[in-house]
Amino acid sequence: MLGLGFLRSCWDVEMTFLDVYRKSAQLIESRAPFVLATLVRSIGSTPQKTGAHAIFEPTGQVFGTLGGGCLEAEARKRALDALDDGEASLFHVKLDDISGWDDGLICGGQATILVQPNPSNALPALQSLIKAADRGASGALQTIITRNQGIICETKWLPETFSPDHESESSTEAIQGVMQKEASALLGDPANDCEELRFIEPYVPRPELVVAGAGHVGKAVAQLASMMGFSVTVIDDRSEFANRENIPWADEVICGDIPKSIANRPINHRTYVVIVTRGHQHDGASLAACIRQPAAFIGMIGSRRKSLLIRKSLVEKGLASQEEVDRVICPIGLDIGSVTVNEIALSIVSQLVTHRRKGKVNAEAMTFSRS
Repeated sequence: MLGLGFLRSCWDVEMTFLDVYRKSAQLIESRAPFVLATLVRSIGSTPQKTGAHAIFEPTGQVFGTLGGGCLEAEARKRALDALDDGEASLFHVKLDDISGWDDGLICGGQATILVQPNPSNALPALQSLIKAADRGASGALQTIITRNQGIICETKWLPETFSPDHESESSTEAIQGVMQKEASALLGDPANDCEELRFIEPYVPRPELVVAGAGHVGKAVAQLASMMGFSVTVIDDRSEFANRENIPWADEVICGDIPKSIANRPINHRTYVVIVTRGHQHDGASLAACIRQPAAFIGMIGSRRKSLLIRKSLVEKGLASQEEVDRVICPIGLDIGSVTVNEIALSIVSQLVTHRRKGKVNAEAMTFSRS
């Protein structure tokens, strides 16, 4: 199993959108000097993608990352300059022609970075973001960047059902498109000095993963899924497995009847369900408890023969339609040649991430089975 120390170190390195903005709000409220650097546009191969952040403090502390190397070093240099002159800046870097650094990159990509020293005017928007996150709501931060004798930034919070207000119809559609894709984007051309730019950063709550089964595979799936940004709930009816000491990284651990516990949970379009209990009967009953719910993903461990038998049984008993059973992924897991428990968990969580980021996965790619 992956050690908890390794898990925590990964979290420390890969700060989330929300982590950085919570930290920014704390620094603004305490009147501590800092610079927020944001990768607002990336083209081609870059160490990080659009939406990466790093906070630079005068003490040398860095919170978050722009990918390290010469790109982050250049951002740090400009951040320190911004602390001195108080001026925001927007700079563009080609990663195959940075000179002066002994760790120069030859990625060939391009990056545009926004540097904001002490962005105190963004505090109301950040507070709105944090409040929305705490109550599980969605929305987006919009930073309007204007260039008129210097860079001026105005950040505001757009709730999921935001009113266009003074936005043009085309701007509203563009913003809504970015929010639907759940990926940060810069609207406008940074090469045009006269054009107003809009940087949109969608925020959506962590998707929920319900893991039915706290055995070896379920435990490993829970750990890896936590690292990948899922809010994880593990359910099992065995107290020696379903406890906080055994699965400390889960957000919730439930010890109780598995099908009943699943049936009693609210399951919506952001819920992923992975069924990896200790036996076929438990798997089938757990599947029956959730198959008619509007889950984003339902996957079950097992052989193709088992899959066919359970699907047929659910339809014949009137517990599910053919369409409902057809959307269940079984066998679950991408074909990576999995053998060990950790490899099986990796194949499953890789499939969850693929579904989340790229949409419905190809069932033909699944090969792992439990006979």
